[in-house]
Amino acid sequence: MFFWQNRQFVGWDRNQIAMTTRNVTAAGPHSFAVTYENYAANDPACCPTLPRVTITYRWNGTQLVPTQSIPPGVYGLNNPYAQPVTVELR
Repeated sequence: MFFWQNRQFVGWDRNQIAMTTRNVTAAGPHSFAVTYENYAANDPACCPTLPRVTITYRWNGTQLVPTQSIPPGVYGLNNPYAQPVTVELR
């Protein structure tokens, strides 16, 4: 997820790319919820088998912060042979 406020880029949900984002909804003042697909170790990209995960992000005055940790299955990292795609902003 890329986070923007008006035209200002304010950050990412993490420095790795989620496999699939399903839904973004309002979650109260200064917050929203993102629902991600969640992949087990041998799931193909088409067919995640773990329950979807919803993470709420809140604005703390300077950045968006998740209210809980994001499980590795969101990034397709439950497989011991998975190689994460890491993004670095410069």
